[in-house]
Amino acid sequence: MKYIATFYSQYDAIVFLKVLKDKNINAKAMPTPRKLSASCGICVVFDNQPNSDYNDYEVDAVYIEENGKYTAIFQN
Repeated sequence: MKYIATFYSQYDAIVFLKVLKDKNINAKAMPTPRKLSASCGICVVFDNQPNSDYNDYEVDAVYIEENGKYTAIFQN
């Protein structure tokens, strides 16, 4: 399963990416799919949910991507 987090700023995306990598979660930054948001233009794609609240990291929204379809599981 693939998770996609969107952000209000590029700084917030980079901070979240570092947090995930520090927790040994496979993650990468990439351009945000247009279907999701055009906010800051960068999203973070990751494999496992972190054991923390998304509100702690200025996350705009988190989606699950399956077969090209996006389902929101968190919205700020």
